[in-house]
Order: sequence, then C-alpha cells, then structure tokens
Amino acid sequence: MSEQKIKVTPEQLGQLLFGFVSTHTTGRLKDAEYLRSIGVEHIDQNYLLREMLIINMFAIVQGFKDLLENEELETKVLDHMHKTYYQALVEYLKTRIQPVSATPAALKTSAGVLKPRHFLGR
Repeated sequence: MSEQKIKVTPEQLGQLLFGFVSTHTTGRLKDAEYLRSIGVEHIDQNYLLREMLIINMFAIVQGFKDLLENEELETKVLDHMHKTYYQALVEYLKTRIQPVSATPAALKTSAGVLKPRHFLGR
C-alpha cells in the first residue's frame, strides 16, 4: 500500500498545530490526577488553560525549528499557529467580558483602573 501525500497550506498546518496543542492541553486539564501531581489543582482552570496553551505552543515552536528546509515557510506556519491562538483568545474574551460602555463600574478596581493582568486570572 502506497502512502498518498496531501498538500497543505502554511495556514492549514498552523491551524492544525494549534488544534493539536489545544486538544492536548484541554485533555490534560480534565485529568485531575495529573493536575494534583504537578500541584496546580486549586488554580483557576481558565488561567491554567491559557498558561498551558502558551507553554505547549512554545514546545511546538522549539520542536518545529529547522524541521523544514525553507525558513520562510516555517515562519509562516508558526505565524498561523499563533494567529489561530490569538483569534481563539479574542473569541473567548468576547464571551467573558461585557462591553466597556455597558458596564463602566466593572472596570474600576481598588487601584482605580482595570489592568490587563486581571484578564489573566491573577
């Protein structure tokens, strides 16, 4: 049986890599024993998801380096992986945060103004 090669675009491969990272990360977050073993079972799941996605994407970038003979193609693939992550994050935040004009009081903190770190669960 011969293997059939399929052409994919850098965008498709980048999306596929992010899909792999996302599936792996969410699978790990569902494993309570794993979370206990690394001492993060009490940390907010949304915060862990974002942090673990970033760590796993870093691992993909390191593993992908010099894998392709064409550095420009490699960069395009990894750029698309990061763009897919960014798009997913924007969509996630749209569902979690009300528009500023609708809730001005929600933007006030003890320090006065909501800082970006508040979105990270810190």
